Amino acid sequence: MTQSQLADRLGVEVDTIRNWEWNRSKPTLRYQPAIREFLGYDLAPNEPKTLGEKLLKYRRDQGMTQKELARQIGIDPGTLSRLERNHGMCSRAVGKKLIAFFNSQALDEGHPHSLSGEALIQKKLAP
Repeated sequence: MTQSQLADRLGVEVDTIRNWEWNRSKPTLRYQPAIREFLGYDLAPNEPKTLGEKLLKYRRDQGMTQKELARQIGIDPGTLSRLERNHGMCSRAVGKKLIAFFNSQALDEGHPHSLSGEALIQKKLAP
């Protein structure tokens, strides 16, 4: 496959492909799902172990910004940022929103993200 063909497939310019190949720039989040589909494997294959890692992996897999994911979950982007970095605790209200969000995503047919980690959320709840 030529650089031009790959650029067409990913929806970018040929110069963008060259810059990625020569490490002059890195693909932004919005291109990562298409790149993962093209390559046929996950660029970050490690299985997430914490709530923050689960949130970060989900967001990156979807090619979303923190602001976009926070809006979908119904929480503040700053809260999402802290959770992704595993800093601090979250309120019960935020915990309920996280559980509802991931449970709804897991119902989508063939969706790779399920929150078998409800216990991870419980650990992050403020007492």
